[in-house]
Amino acid sequence: MVTTPDYYRLQVLLILCLGTFIIQGCAGLNKNLADRELLQASGKAKHMAEKALGDLYPDRFNALHRVRLSAGGDTHVLTGFLSIDRYKRKIKMVCQGEMGGTLFEVHIADDNIDVVSEGKVFKKRWIERYVATDIKQIYLTMAAENAICLSGPDGTFILKNRNGEQVQVYKFDTAQNDKTSLRPVEFQILKNNRSRYLMALNYEPGSVYPEFITIDNRAGRYTLDLSVRYMMQ
Repeated sequence: MVTTPDYYRLQVLLILCLGTFIIQGCAGLNKNLADRELLQASGKAKHMAEKALGDLYPDRFNALHRVRLSAGGDTHVLTGFLSIDRYKRKIKMVCQGEMGGTLFEVHIADDNIDVVSEGKVFKKRWIERYVATDIKQIYLTMAAENAICLSGPDGTFILKNRNGEQVQVYKFDTAQNDKTSLRPVEFQILKNNRSRYLMALNYEPGSVYPEFITIDNRAGRYTLDLSVRYMMQ
């Protein structure tokens, strides 16, 4: 038999449980509404997005990076000299410190990474795991074959594909100088619906290539601000 004090405590408990259920249900509903804002895009839009990734840079070129790296409470100002062959999927990069002097050199050939030289500031493992991955993501990325294309209400398009536990998302908008083509503006890696990696591509008015790139690697606990200058071969 339930006594009067126990009965009231039971009522309070039921009310709290019901309130929690309602809150969770509303949150799920809002999430579903947000998901429904993204619609399946046409095959033409998917082709345009894939082409935008493939044509983001020339086949062969050199690049000069002015870099601000923030990691572990420290800030490093760096300069990167890069030679890029997208056709052969090869990159050579030499990184110098703020006062000059080579900090490391790395050669990338598709999935092969060769750290030719390293200094005391950046160790080989860190260069292989983070520097090479960032450079490959910027210059050698291509759309996955199983990616789906979605369109948003703001005129943007998204290429989305699942890779194991991770979801990779590319975001595109309409190029300012050509309304019939798309350009990548963001890349994100999600795990358990949380952003683990975010790269933003920023274009100057009338610019064909991104001139300012930011990377927030939450898994690696560092951020990068890159100012890029392109030199065609």
